[in-house]
Amino acid sequence: MTVTLQADDGRDTLRFERHLAHSPERVWRAITDPGELEAWFPSAVAYEQRLGAPIEFDFRPRGHDIVFGGEVLAWDPPHLFACTWGVDQLRFELTPDGDGTLLVFTHAFAHEPGKPARDGAGWTVCFERLDALVDRDDTPGSPDRWRVLHEELLGRFGQLSVVSEDGGGERGVRLTGPLRELDGRPAVNVEADDGRRGVMVVAEGGAFADGAEVEVLAGSLEEPGERIAAGTLRDPLASARAVRA
Repeated sequence: MTVTLQADDGRDTLRFERHLAHSPERVWRAITDPGELEAWFPSAVAYEQRLGAPIEFDFRPRGHDIVFGGEVLAWDPPHLFACTWGVDQLRFELTPDGDGTLLVFTHAFAHEPGKPARDGAGWTVCFERLDALVDRDDTPGSPDRWRVLHEELLGRFGQLSVVSEDGGGERGVRLTGPLRELDGRPAVNVEADDGRRGVMVVAEGGAFADGAEVEVLAGSLEEPGERIAAGTLRDPLASARAVRA
């Protein structure tokens, strides 16, 4: 599967291309039927299969207390399905490809530090599960697969870091969860380059963006602990945009 990133004017688009050895009709069922989505999609999905229908994405069956909505933007069986994913957009395009189907999937979103690598790895794992579903392959996937893919994409898209406020150097951080809030401030679970897990929290009134003043607390969003680092967030993709501009 190929994964590419297009970055324009503060907006990112992840693009995936994948060949599946099944008909467009079979793949269409796998990407639109809520019962089949349970096997590979990152959340439970409830919706009516029609243009303009609302969608509910429920992550609670996956162990996360997150529910958000969307809307069907395009519905043309068995060729095109697009929807909003919260404030993001997802688009699935299917075309016959030899004896199978070419799936082109795009995920477009406002730029968020670390999201391209995190979500790029996540979607790749999901599509590997999609392969297993349509191939009827019950072989368990590797529990470390997301981490391996994440490291590969960090090498391509760049790793976030926190530049210490006291001159103590720069510490790399990797996102391990979605952006949420802690005491009304943007926050996200992370892992430091020394393997220590924590939660990165933006200073009050700030946005989760390159140059933000942040602190890293031990523990997690659910159980934050003492502060282990503080400084300025550096996002290499934002820096690359500034150079191009």
